Amino acid sequence: MPNRERTVLLIYTLLAAVGIAWSGFAGRGLPVLSPTNSESFIESPALLLSLGAGVLLAGLSLAFTAVARRHWVRFQRLHEAFAKALGPLSQREIIVLTLSSSIAEELFFRVAMQPAIGLWPTALIFGAVHFIPHPDFRIWTPWAFVMGVLFGGIFEITGVAAGPILAHALINYYGLRGIASQSNRDN
Repeated sequence: MPNRERTVLLIYTLLAAVGIAWSGFAGRGLPVLSPTNSESFIESPALLLSLGAGVLLAGLSLAFTAVARRHWVRFQRLHEAFAKALGPLSQREIIVLTLSSSIAEELFFRVAMQPAIGLWPTALIFGAVHFIPHPDFRIWTPWAFVMGVLFGGIFEITGVAAGPILAHALINYYGLRGIASQSNRDN
């Protein structure tokens, strides 16, 4: 496993572990597939609602960013800056980054932090941790805040983290594929 993948996995494993521990110590359990952790996830209408909302959110987000990249310079610069910063990505790197980031960030922010401090403060912190002090990345912070509100909204309504995890994973996967494609064209 390349060094970059190990580093990514280590960081996100630690973040997920903190989220799981925080939620556990608060007595909330781990509502990934069911809000109560007592009913079978197959019988959980909240799971279906969460997953459906996650797919819908991912589709809308990907459509919006595709249009935004074509029509708004800030989104085009963001895409190009990510391609330059990340360089070429293999399919394996894309999958590792997608799964580790979406699972860990949603366990930490939605499952652990949001019940403790609320939707809006969590979304604000989520946006802030996506801050990169470079002009080409400025739009990413408010965009992450908006996505944090939307991921958090799904979790707030359903009590299930599966939908936000799925939405986050789909958005990251297709975003990283586009970035990798751009990076390969540039190199």
